Amino acid sequence: MERTSRFVDMLKERRKDCDFFWVTRPMDPLVPHILPPESLYSRDQVIESVLLDAQVRAAIDTIVQTTGASLQDVEKSARIMINEMASKADLATVRWLGIFITKAMKRMFSKIYINDAILHNLKRETQISQVQYIYVPSHRSYFDFILLSYILFSHDMALPNIAAGMDFYNMKIVGELLRKTGAFYIRRSFSNDLLYKQIFRAYISTIVSHSNRAIEFFVEGTRSRSQKSTVPKYGLLSIILESVLQGDVPDIRFVPMSISYERPPEELLFVYELLGIPKPKESTSGLFRRKVMHPSFKVPPSIVEDIGYLIIDSHKRNTVLMPINIVALLLNERIQTRPNEPYTLDSLSTDYQYVKGFITQSLKASMWETETNDVSRIKQEILESLKPHNELLTFDSSNTLRVRQRHSGTALNRSTRVKGHALSEQTMFVAVPAINIAIYVNPTLTFLAKTALVAATVEESGTRADVLLERYELLRRLLSTEFVLRPIEDKSLLRAEWESSLNILLAEGCLRRTKDLVFPGNNTGLFSMLHNVVLPFVDVVYVMCRLLFEWTEKPVIELTDRAVLVEMQKEVERLMLENKEWCRHPYCLSLDLYSATWSNLLSQGVAVAQERGNTYRTEKAKLAHLIGALRELPLRHPAGSYVDALPSIISIPPMNMQAKL
Repeated sequence: MERTSRFVDMLKERRKDCDFFWVTRPMDPLVPHILPPESLYSRDQVIESVLLDAQVRAAIDTIVQTTGASLQDVEKSARIMINEMASKADLATVRWLGIFITKAMKRMFSKIYINDAILHNLKRETQISQVQYIYVPSHRSYFDFILLSYILFSHDMALPNIAAGMDFYNMKIVGELLRKTGAFYIRRSFSNDLLYKQIFRAYISTIVSHSNRAIEFFVEGTRSRSQKSTVPKYGLLSIILESVLQGDVPDIRFVPMSISYERPPEELLFVYELLGIPKPKESTSGLFRRKVMHPSFKVPPSIVEDIGYLIIDSHKRNTVLMPINIVALLLNERIQTRPNEPYTLDSLSTDYQYVKGFITQSLKASMWETETNDVSRIKQEILESLKPHNELLTFDSSNTLRVRQRHSGTALNRSTRVKGHALSEQTMFVAVPAINIAIYVNPTLTFLAKTALVAATVEESGTRADVLLERYELLRRLLSTEFVLRPIEDKSLLRAEWESSLNILLAEGCLRRTKDLVFPGNNTGLFSMLHNVVLPFVDVVYVMCRLLFEWTEKPVIELTDRAVLVEMQKEVERLMLENKEWCRHPYCLSLDLYSATWSNLLSQGVAVAQERGNTYRTEKAKLAHLIGALRELPLRHPAGSYVDALPSIISIPPMNMQAKL
């Protein structure tokens, strides 16, 4: 792709220079947190400050008193915890790693585009500001934190203190190397470990106040396998905000950063994970309840929630869509609505031009290539965009778009304990390429979701505006976790959001309005695409509600988190293969989709945790009401399906192209 006015390929210069001379260049990395010398702590000072923290000492005393352990043993445990956690930044290590990472980047990526102007503005601001900077990138791949560190190093900016999981800590050699690039390690779960919790809180507060480097963490908490934003996690965010209330720093500035991949590095692994095949354990070779005390200051949960959602909204707003996302969106629609009319390059380019214009102009999305009405340029853009994806999509000799089969029966070890239901080979044959396509559709939902929800509420014979708003509120509430839509209590704000999306569809001719009735408009193609793109999500909510309603008729099976995943996947597979009305799209097999739906239903009290054990009971009255409301939606399940259409457009790759795990 060519350079655009906003983005610059940072690998272009690296391909010209000697890697060794570049990483060993004279540099004085710019630190973003200007501190007087007496306030800047070394690693040893950070550790001692944490161990002397009042709440850490109180936790140690509590454990000694309640367990009978000796003071020396508990203090020793505390020191081990903080040494395990604390980063150990070392510029020399960063330089030497830079050689290997540069070579790897040049081999793995054809180009890495960055918004150079924004980065230079950030660099200029940090030279005059005394606030602590918090980098909060989106999280789509394990490469995210490596990419961000590489970009900062390229611009002579200090690498941040990076929150990292224990998976990396346990990797031989790599764990310690990452620590020396700024990583600090956090155990995945420690809510019941009083000492670790207080040490973690004290460590974060100390580096916020006494480190001249920024802090980097992923507000989503974990990678998004499906390439969508996920609901923010508040633990680390709230601790950082408490530092402001305590007066440890004058202010904090959050810097959201969106990272978009034309092809996610772990793409095929994502697909298998969504279908329930456990991911391989991270390794060096693979890479290459009780509250005893309270903080002195507590940030109100609503403020933490506000900031968390604002960061996610910034990620979404600044997502840069790639041509492959539009191609996948259109192909997904064609397979369901006109399965007997495979896409030719001519017909795809026509649809591509319109949908791209709608998304960029009406929905204000950022798209990689500049706008053009030249047909040959559009075709070239599509063809260029498919080159990195020729293991999934390709044009044949007749210029017809084909889907490559990515699943190999030999790729799965059937002795592996899957997370959900053990899907048949027939299902996997359809589901793997279909979900692979859906992963590329998902980034468009950042911009399409609200208009799609409106489209799913309109009847052919017309619907009153008040009914539309009521249905929109229902779907928004049920899918708020899936699309990261913050709950809105204020009815006027909800109406304003709904009217904004409604007016976009009216302007596009997707809907028309006569007095107080709203009808589908003449732009049936857009209406169908928006309706169908949200349909799998609504279908899963309905089928899960129906499954939960009938659960009491299955006394042998306890209602647990895992049981919900297993029974849902089993039921969805049956519905899909038998061509039933609900859940015909293979994306309905996604475990991530079940987890988000289950989490949402729990938050609404549709299912309630039992007092003992990890089991739940259902609220049948609430479920019955919800099922009735969902059945009243004017959903139009398309005539086609992946099960029927895929065999006719599939292209079997050569043996050496088999998917590997």
